[in-house]
Amino acid sequence: KNTLLRVLILCSAAVFALLAFVRTVWLIGILVCVYAFFYMSIQPMADTITFESLDRENLPFGPVRMSATLSFAFMSLIAGTFMLAHLNYLTWIVPAALFGTFLVTWAMPPVRGHRTKKDAGMLTLLKYKPLVWMLAFNVAMMLGMSFFYNFYSIYFTRDLGGSSQALGLAYFISAMSEIPFLIYGDRIFKRFGVGVMLLVSAAMMAVR
Repeated sequence: KNTLLRVLILCSAAVFALLAFVRTVWLIGILVCVYAFFYMSIQPMADTITFESLDRENLPFGPVRMSATLSFAFMSLIAGTFMLAHLNYLTWIVPAALFGTFLVTWAMPPVRGHRTKKDAGMLTLLKYKPLVWMLAFNVAMMLGMSFFYNFYSIYFTRDLGGSSQALGLAYFISAMSEIPFLIYGDRIFKRFGVGVMLLVSAAMMAVR
């Protein structure tokens, strides 16, 4: 898993760096799709490694996840304040940050893959109805989340007249609001169960 994570990070960095040399909108679109192919798997893979590592020590996930929350929060402030005037540096800042992430992976505990020749194929997994319902739930949620994260910033700055600094502050507040849940998440899950929490989260996201 660690090796696959490093491959995903390096490929994401390389593809994003290519954007600095492309001026055709269709080529940019293709590169963005290729970038997403690698980049969108980084967090799930990193979370998998983290979950397995914490499970060995019987440690909670929330405090570890908080580091990502704080990073996102403060980067939102920085990006909102400085990035708009220096967008031309973006194609180098993102690969540099990804390369830094690549270096950090060497400090992560090693977690092996679990695949064997007896593993079930994807079609076999899709015969398991609870998994299919979970996938359907994820697809519905991701459609809404993807639309929000791709277009909210445009709507906020262009149609509502907000500034990039105000947008960065909004994302900062949004990220920091996760902290109480990350601290008490284990207790909440034990009391209400995962299913209830998923439905409550989905309802709150739909209202947003």
